[in-house]
Amino acid sequence: MRSHIRGITLVAGTAALLSLTACGMGVEAQSDQQAVNAINPAADAQAQSNLQTAIVAAQTAVSSSGSFAGVSVAVMQQNEPSLNYVTGPSMGPNTVSVLPGGQTWSAAVRSTSGTCFYAVVSISGTATGSAKAPCEAANAAAHAAETG
Repeated sequence: MRSHIRGITLVAGTAALLSLTACGMGVEAQSDQQAVNAINPAADAQAQSNLQTAIVAAQTAVSSSGSFAGVSVAVMQQNEPSLNYVTGPSMGPNTVSVLPGGQTWSAAVRSTSGTCFYAVVSISGTATGSAKAPCEAANAAAHAAETG
């Protein structure tokens, strides 16, 4: 009988230990997920801020030329050298994909969260948006909505 009680006690103790360990791991995993969730908004804010900086630089460039057609990678690099400009996809928050046109100028910036932020700038206003999609200025019109 005593060995049977010892066996039950051993099983109950082991179950309690495993339960406490599992609870602790759950808290650690939850804490890690909260840390990851906190990174995404900060990463997104950085990408959005860089996009806004590029928009201001493009608007400055067009005010002197009168057309978005000349607001190329080279002009953007000259006007705002703190960012990198490409005609292909943005691969990170410091790289702005640009597409100049006669009436509009489009841009896209990829956040490290994977979200791409888009802008289409015209004389009448700026349309912006975001999506988990290919991050190229050529896709901006499909993901941007007029904001004024």
